[in-house]
Amino acid sequence: MNTQAAVGLILAILFVLVGGTLWYQFREVAEPIPEERIDEHQFVPQIINAKHQFKNGVHTVVGEVDLPTPCYLLESDAVVEVREPNTDKATIRFITKGENEICAQVITAGRFKEVFNAQEDADIVATWNSAPVLLNIIDVGPEEDLDLFELFIKG
Repeated sequence: MNTQAAVGLILAILFVLVGGTLWYQFREVAEPIPEERIDEHQFVPQIINAKHQFKNGVHTVVGEVDLPTPCYLLESDAVVEVREPNTDKATIRFITKGENEICAQVITAGRFKEVFNAQEDADIVATWNSAPVLLNIIDVGPEEDLDLFELFIKG
């Protein structure tokens, strides 16, 4: 093998090694995005405390959650998954709106009341803007009237 061919081959190998190293160093690696990604700036309560009553075949769940500003609007609804012959599953879905508005940082109470039909021993869980959240349920007796629980609706 002549000297020119050997030098050319060495330069070609060196070119491929340097080029491959530079490409590997400067390439952008796409990070996988989780399916249920929660914005780290979005408010999610640690726990939601609620009173629960089962009376005349109807569940009533009432409570209050602290919101970081008065601009947050709290909406809720209940979805019941009938799982015959297993225990029903009721999900209370909390949805907030107005969190992007500029507002004074004053903790404000957001009240909720949900009434739904399900089996007496139904599993009751909660989500906050589609993310699971801990729901602390306090069962009350039939003598307490949860129908008198007042909602403060902004409007």
